Amino acid sequence: MSKGVTSDEVYDIVQDHHAKKDAQLQAKMAKTAERQRKRTKAVCEANELGSRVWNELIDPDCERPIEKLFANELRACLTFRSVSIPEHARKPALKELLGAELTRHHAPELSSEAPTQSSGAGESSSAPLLLASEQSRQNQPILDDDSESDSDSSSD
Repeated sequence: MSKGVTSDEVYDIVQDHHAKKDAQLQAKMAKTAERQRKRTKAVCEANELGSRVWNELIDPDCERPIEKLFANELRACLTFRSVSIPEHARKPALKELLGAELTRHHAPELSSEAPTQSSGAGESSSAPLLLASEQSRQNQPILDDDSESDSDSSSD
């Protein structure tokens, strides 16, 4: 009968061990979930900040130039615009990146105005180039077709 008592004690030890493992696992999962909530909240706040700063910068009546933005605002704005930021980038580099992004943003507006102003000259000068390239493309397949037909006839 002494074996029965030992097995009960062993069973209790195993149950305690499993209970501790389960408690550790639950604590780990709770800690991981809390970290994830914090990260999600931080990303959401940074995205909102970036959106707000970007909308201020692209506004024609912008009263706050890039030079007056803080580093965290520059980072948030660049992240909002999906610009990759080098690791450990300082404020001057961030200002340069944001300036380039603003230029890229305003460039389509400038390029859309240019063709409307000089549409007549641009189309006439580019038309012969397109025709020449089309002719060269048309000539190339004809030569290939002839060479293929020659090789086909020689193999028969």
